[in-house]
Amino acid sequence: MYEVVFLKIIMNLKRELRTASLKNILICSAITLFLGVITALVCGNLRFYYLLILPSFAFSPSFYIIAWSVMYILIGAATGIVIGNCDSCRKRRRVKGLILYAVLLVVSLSWYPTFFSLQAIFIAFLLSLALLVLSYFTMRMYVKVSILSGIIMLIHSLWVAYLVILNFCVLIIN
Repeated sequence: MYEVVFLKIIMNLKRELRTASLKNILICSAITLFLGVITALVCGNLRFYYLLILPSFAFSPSFYIIAWSVMYILIGAATGIVIGNCDSCRKRRRVKGLILYAVLLVVSLSWYPTFFSLQAIFIAFLLSLALLVLSYFTMRMYVKVSILSGIIMLIHSLWVAYLVILNFCVLIIN
């Protein structure tokens, strides 16, 4: 039974990869990464990070820079796949997913200056919670359009869940 479901998922993924527009994926990934990099450069104040008491499971700043870059590329790719999906019966879901993605991106890009520049840990924690909720609902919408996009957004949701826990611990400790 599970083998049949797994094979159907694999077949759908192969079909999605064949029909996905590499151009859409590259453009969306590049735009998303560019926005993330610009936000980090404009609002970068890592001195604040070094002043914090961090939980034992926190990584170095360089790890987060790499991880967020990968996340921005991945969620951009997921969005490119959704944009490229021309199935007319999924149009409403696609539009809803893209609206959720736009809000998710705004919240995600707002977190960095809130935490590092404003040093508002509690507000950053609230933003990270909102980001987790938005990531979950974006994943739910994307998976209805493209299984591959949904899987990518699941990875993003798990990453954001880790960050919510980290942000909460930083809030409590400091």
